[in-house]
Amino acid sequence: MSQQLVETTDRPQVEPFRVTVPATSANLGPGFDCLGIALGLYNRFDCTPAQNFEITGVERTYAGPDNLFWRAFNATREVIIERGIPDPGQLQVKFDAEIPNGRGLGSSAALFVGGATAANHMAGNPLTPQELFEICATLEGHPDNVAPALFGGMTASFREGTDVYAYQLDLDRRFFFTALIPDFTVIPDQSRAVLPERLPIPDAVYSLSRAVVLSHAFGAGDAEVVSAALSDRIHEPYRGRLISDLAEIRARILGQGALGVTISGSGSTLLVVWDAAGEREVPEAKDLPLDGLTATWTAKDLPVHMGGPFVDPLGDL
Repeated sequence: MSQQLVETTDRPQVEPFRVTVPATSANLGPGFDCLGIALGLYNRFDCTPAQNFEITGVERTYAGPDNLFWRAFNATREVIIERGIPDPGQLQVKFDAEIPNGRGLGSSAALFVGGATAANHMAGNPLTPQELFEICATLEGHPDNVAPALFGGMTASFREGTDVYAYQLDLDRRFFFTALIPDFTVIPDQSRAVLPERLPIPDAVYSLSRAVVLSHAFGAGDAEVVSAALSDRIHEPYRGRLISDLAEIRARILGQGALGVTISGSGSTLLVVWDAAGEREVPEAKDLPLDGLTATWTAKDLPVHMGGPFVDPLGDL
């Protein structure tokens, strides 16, 4: 994509608008780099067409061309221009971010999806969700967070060369999720570095078999199988060393009746899976036993976000 971006007077007239993108949690235990779910925690981007690109609502350090929203906007804009579609132009965007950075809740995917969605909207939505998925997954380097952010619900995805594929999975409404967010981050490069270069075949089989069964059990509403299938041997035993309190939190939360506690993405957030239709009442986030731990943890009950990012006129908000 080396084509120079040129101004044009033929672009559609667009009123100010807001793009809303959900948080995402990848892996869901054994589904390493392939399973993901969209959750009801949001980044909002208030966009106004302008002569020059400008970002507000973030520290000046993050408001330049390296900003992930900006990169995705320009990458999508290039694709649009290459197809002979009028240049959507530039914009001023104000960030309102609920998704914490560096906590394994898809903050980078939300920026990529937000920027791509904004450019596509300004051009009259010529690109399909699949095409936006390809752009964002290429920028992100892996599709497991981008897929649920764009398609909503629970997804399975993979890459084959330069192609990316995703499928939305059924998810029974009985399942409920709580994010346990600590006051520390895990650097993605560090979380990758702790993974082994080689994996014993029994460990690979352990996780792969559970990931396949888990994806069906979530749809079938089989809480017993979901609980049994949430464990992993590919990444959690290694990444868990970077997350203080993990073993203690797991013991406490499982004692409250949770089906499982998984590492959200590369961490540091933990994702709790509950059975809202089970015999035990699901405790509210504020009542979870998170005191007396090494780190300070904040619990948030998060509904599953269905559908893709929202685009709304700013005048209606």
